[in-house]
Amino acid sequence: MEKMRLSEALRTRKQLKSNLKKYSERFVKNVSYISDKEPEFSFTDDLDCYRLTVMELISLEGKIAKANALRTVKVPENWNDRILVDQISLAEAIRYCSEIKSEITLIKSLYLKSGSEKSKESVWDDNINKAVYREVETIWISKMTEKQKDETISLLEEMFSSMDRVIERVNNSSTI
Repeated sequence: MEKMRLSEALRTRKQLKSNLKKYSERFVKNVSYISDKEPEFSFTDDLDCYRLTVMELISLEGKIAKANALRTVKVPENWNDRILVDQISLAEAIRYCSEIKSEITLIKSLYLKSGSEKSKESVWDDNINKAVYREVETIWISKMTEKQKDETISLLEEMFSSMDRVIERVNNSSTI
């Protein structure tokens, strides 16, 4: 394989994974068939293509991993409270972006509830020998407000964007 930009290698990896899916779906579908209805695609050919594509993908991913481990990136300023060094490997930068996306999803999923709510619950009263209803007040406390939630998500999204821009610059300027 000739030299290619890291961004090109990532696009090639995506295409190889798409090919793997296509070949595997076809050979799984065509492994058995009715004797007088031979499938359009050959099980053996698709299995061979699948295996060759796997070997090509593994080789390419190894080169990508090596490039990611060997290259360093400057940490964006808005990451200074999380990352206490000026430079990290590209591999670390990619993982930080992944974790920030997970944190954004997690924060978005928070169900914030505060204030009080009144409800009725049934309790047994031994004096009158029957169930009675009494009013119960439940007080909810939330450690985060909706405004804080929105501000946190905005901050995390900006952090993601800044690191993603750094990664993209390296991907477009580095060769493997």
